[in-house]
Amino acid sequence: MAIVAYLPNFFALLLIAALCHYTLKTLHPLFMQLHDGAIKIPGFYREWAKPTYRLVEFFLIALATVIGFPQLPGFGSDAFQGVSLVIGVVVSLGSTGAMSNAVAGIILIYTRSFQVGD
Repeated sequence: MAIVAYLPNFFALLLIAALCHYTLKTLHPLFMQLHDGAIKIPGFYREWAKPTYRLVEFFLIALATVIGFPQLPGFGSDAFQGVSLVIGVVVSLGSTGAMSNAVAGIILIYTRSFQVGD
């Protein structure tokens, strides 16, 4: 009975995953055309296409995860919330250096501090 009761949440997770997957699949050719020069946007340089796609991909997957997280079984239980809190604290404290390096890399890319072949 528990499996049958969980089916709507399971289908919601499948729908979220499918929407995320097909959105990324639709956006990828657009960004590749931007990179190849087939599509030109004033002020948007060709070398920005791949990093911008990676940022869009990251944020879209993060959004799908946040939307789908409440659909998981046991989401409202105290144990689940406690484990989530501990994992969140560990990840946030452990990723300080990685986040500063990621932001520095993004700044270097979008300020065009270097070019291919430098």
